[in-house]
Amino acid sequence: MRKILVPVDGSIGSQFAAMHVAERMQAGETLALHLLNVQYRPTVHTGLARVVSASMIHDYAEEQGQAALALVIAVLKEAGVAFSTEIAYGDPGRVIFDQAATGAYAEIVMGTRGTSVLGSLLVGSIATKVVNSVALPVTLISTPTLTMHQSGRATPENAALAPAAKAHRLTLLPIDGSDHANRATDFVIAEARRGAGGDLLVLNVQAPYPKSITRIAELSGAIVEAQQQEGMQQLKSALARVTAAGLSFRPIVAVGEPAETIAQIAREQAVTRIVMGTRGAGAIAQLIFGSTAKRVLHLVNVPVTLIK
Repeated sequence: MRKILVPVDGSIGSQFAAMHVAERMQAGETLALHLLNVQYRPTVHTGLARVVSASMIHDYAEEQGQAALALVIAVLKEAGVAFSTEIAYGDPGRVIFDQAATGAYAEIVMGTRGTSVLGSLLVGSIATKVVNSVALPVTLISTPTLTMHQSGRATPENAALAPAAKAHRLTLLPIDGSDHANRATDFVIAEARRGAGGDLLVLNVQAPYPKSITRIAELSGAIVEAQQQEGMQQLKSALARVTAAGLSFRPIVAVGEPAETIAQIAREQAVTRIVMGTRGAGAIAQLIFGSTAKRVLHLVNVPVTLIK
């Protein structure tokens, strides 16, 4: 059984991350869901050691951890799925890395736009630590902008998104021709073989030509043809893989800025998730570390899975 690690900090983002895994389980995926809360262990000044004991510190951290888990547990109990919980101590990024290094997990699922250290991982150092250090796929779950409160259950905003998401499964796979993009393709194929796939859009984004060139009418047709040919060349390896695997797919070559183009295709095609490789040769592959990543995750309301 594939085990999914969901770091929890008590934020609404954690609830959405856990609910994402629960919905996958409800849809038929055989998964074991493990919730992890990480507490910094407070240090006590020497002068206070007579008043504040080690057991008091432990009890306080335990209470904070249980409070953070409680909201997510309420969501999962309502969904009717099984799960396990754990409270660990230390630096969140390091603890998550150590957990991933055990080999017990197949994937890490994290919420974004949270209220504390883990919840802010998209723009903070923890995101960089986790994505840089772990070899596991990391799925980031965005929280709808209007969801600014905390609740013990799935929010109305989440429910409003559910019908379109559950109508069909459609994965958007951006490809730039790199080895990491090929690994993302292999990840999608492996999921499909486990019965967790669906239809597939394989996307290559070509950079636009300078306007000084595109304005020349005589060159417009040649430019479009060149971009399509280059895009299909970069898609070649991925298309060969999905064809051999028997997946249902459609290739798309688009022109524009990577983040905006990915988000536009995702909206137009009503995709239910995006899977992409990191650290590849092109602009798409550098998504997680630059402003493009933040832009994509602010523009889409679907899970984004990053493959190394």
